[in-house]
Amino acid sequence: AGYDNCDNTRQKNGCNVNKNTDPANCGGCGVACNGTNDTPQCSNGVCISPCNVGYDNCDNTRQKNGCNVNKNTDLANCGGCGVACNGANDTPQCSNGACTSPCNVGYDNCDNTRQKNGCNVNKNTDANNCGACGHACAFLNGTPLCVNGACGTGICSTGWANCDGSPANGCEIFTTTDPKNCGACGHDCLGGVCQNGQCQPIVLASGTYPWGVAVDNTNVYFTDATLGTVSKCAIGGCNKAPTVIAAGLNWPGNLALYGSSLYWASSPGVGSCGVGCNNNATVISNPPAFGIAADKAGVYWNTAQVSGNISQCTTAPNCYSPLILASSQADSDYLAVDLLNVYWSTASGVAKCQKGVQCGPNAHVLVSGLADPPVGLVSDGVYIYYIDSTTREIMTCSTAGCNNAPAVFVFGANAAALTLDANNVYWIGATNAYSCPLGATCAQQKMLAAAQFTYGQMTNDANALYWADNTDRTVKKLAK
Repeated sequence: AGYDNCDNTRQKNGCNVNKNTDPANCGGCGVACNGTNDTPQCSNGVCISPCNVGYDNCDNTRQKNGCNVNKNTDLANCGGCGVACNGANDTPQCSNGACTSPCNVGYDNCDNTRQKNGCNVNKNTDANNCGACGHACAFLNGTPLCVNGACGTGICSTGWANCDGSPANGCEIFTTTDPKNCGACGHDCLGGVCQNGQCQPIVLASGTYPWGVAVDNTNVYFTDATLGTVSKCAIGGCNKAPTVIAAGLNWPGNLALYGSSLYWASSPGVGSCGVGCNNNATVISNPPAFGIAADKAGVYWNTAQVSGNISQCTTAPNCYSPLILASSQADSDYLAVDLLNVYWSTASGVAKCQKGVQCGPNAHVLVSGLADPPVGLVSDGVYIYYIDSTTREIMTCSTAGCNNAPAVFVFGANAAALTLDANNVYWIGATNAYSCPLGATCAQQKMLAAAQFTYGQMTNDANALYWADNTDRTVKKLAK
């Protein structure tokens, strides 16, 4: 057993081959141990020669191809059979049985498993290995961010913001409650509380029945029809103790301010007083007035309940002989002015007249056919905005005319008063304060504060809104 004659000369030399030990006939005639990268040895009919150092047979065909794999250099069998250099983000190289290929620029292997996953870390973007393995970016109250191998400003968690621009302290401001950064960095509540990212109004004055409101750089001024007064309070607050600057008045209502002079509509007519006056107010024109406005071109008012006149005075404080811009204008309770025109509400719409030009009974009617006189009239020079007193919607019409087809500025406004600045319309409606950019229609209104109401006048300055709230007898201020 174990022998054979492999040269077909059996009669000459018999079974001359030991198949158990012959490397040329290992296990059978002609079955040679390959001898590639080893010294061939045959034992019990099987090639058993150890591979030379660094070599191996990795395909289980040793008798066919010997130790055909160089584990020191073979990319698919680097250091051992089946141990492949991964090649992720590098050009694979195997040297002395280890994957040694350099990582592509910006990449590295940070978990010491390079043969398994290659250069698996992008040091330019990985916040846990930013610029180098193990260099983790920390970002308080947010998600860390690695940019070009350097820790940068991360993404803040909901309600937090990085207001100083520094990544070192992360998102350091909680804008949900911070009164100096309410809802956004730099949004100052001007003394009010920040609640759910919205500034809440502060009460400047209480215990009165305010109606008309005006503001300058120093004070907010307001009328009280019941007490018959005009008072002032510093815009920063007056401990809810306003100063009365005019008393003994007869039903002072809407209020206007230009320069250092105040004007108000009242039962005797137009009252006036300097912002610093001390109970030395005068009536500069009669009969009774309701709507009033003022600018550098003069003072404007109506006498709707008496003569229906729209008047302009350029000679204040003596306005007993005003220029009658328009006559026979019933129910013209609200006035607005822009650079060119005066606008007023009528019994069923809105009309206008150019400043300094007498329109007589033929004023330019912009809107007509309303069931009731509109309220809260303002103009930005491009559009007029008014409240439809029946639907409480805010409506718009071009100052040039809209073919008596005004547009709904915002649906569901339920507005009670409105004002505007160079960018936005503001209103109190549906017990909330809102804003929306100027234009023919409002694409998306923004709620400024909840649970607000007014039955009085509303105005604004560069930083805040002010309004008279008859429901709780206060004058309020709200940061824009």
